[in-house]
Parts: sequence; structure tokens; C-alpha cells
Amino acid sequence: MSQKKKNLLEQSGQLIIEAILLMTLFFGIAVMIQKQFKDQSIISAMVAGPWAQVSGMISNGVWKPETEGRPMHPQGNNFTREGDVQ
Repeated sequence: MSQKKKNLLEQSGQLIIEAILLMTLFFGIAVMIQKQFKDQSIISAMVAGPWAQVSGMISNGVWKPETEGRPMHPQGNNFTREGDVQ
């Protein structure tokens, strides 16, 4: 066996060790980031803010929070269109 191939075979274990160390490092960073997101409720804030607007649109048909848009719901108002008889 040539000297070059022998050197490559001797160092193949180093690649595996470095890959395991990098995976451990990235996993640790991911767990740390997840903990920060959970502790600071970042995900719930990202969902709850826009959900208020979407909930208002689903309930009332306007892009406002549900309680603020309730008076603007078409069936909630007693205004007439032209030609309607009261």
C-alpha cells in the first residue's frame, strides 16, 4: 500500500470525530435557542398578534380585533340599503 493511502486511512477516524463534535455543538445551540424562545414566549407572541386580526376577519368580516370589529359586522347594524323598506 502506498504511503499516501496509508495516511488517508489513518486520518479517517478524525473526520468522524470532528463530525460528531460539530453535530453535538449544533444540537446544543439548537436546544439553547429553543429554550430562549420558550422562556420568552416568542412563538406565542408571533402567533397571538396576527391571530387577533384574523379572528376579527373570520367573525366580523373586517381586519380588526374581534371585539373592536363586532359593531362593523353587516348583520349587527340596522342600516338600510336604497330600496329596502323598513
